[in-house]
Amino acid sequence: MKERGDNMRILVISDSHGQLGNLNEILKEAGKVDRVIHLGDAVGQDEEIREMCGCPVTIVRGNCDFYSKNELVEIVEEENVKIFATHGHRFNVEYSANDLCNAAREEGCSVALYGHTHVPDVSYCKDVLVMNPGSISRPRQASGRPTYGIVTIGSNGEARADTYSL
Repeated sequence: MKERGDNMRILVISDSHGQLGNLNEILKEAGKVDRVIHLGDAVGQDEEIREMCGCPVTIVRGNCDFYSKNELVEIVEEENVKIFATHGHRFNVEYSANDLCNAAREEGCSVALYGHTHVPDVSYCKDVLVMNPGSISRPRQASGRPTYGIVTIGSNGEARADTYSL
């Protein structure tokens, strides 16, 4: 359990597309995390993901999650930081993060997380920290390496986002 004054660490993954082979390696490499957020296209492997992670897990519905009952958007609040989590396909993220950013701001979120493009990115859109962790199974960036993200929330309530390659 998180001790007072420790940073909150959230593992962010996306687009596993039924291939969880890299998740164990990511969990080892990432170290202790307090929560996992999966940004969609888990294609029916929700329970397997929850069992593997061993901490609270939030999973949103992606465009390939045809029979999922997961929500398209989840608002996760940790350490007084509101996080907007979505797959992104309904927010035109393949063109820009503007629609996503505006939706996050409307919900009072200072962090917006999305997947769908399979390309990792960390940026700011106005005052919203925006991160795409890329894909753990089907990367599309030049390196072709599976990627994931970590959102760290400091004891001062400041959020930071970083992406990592396997």
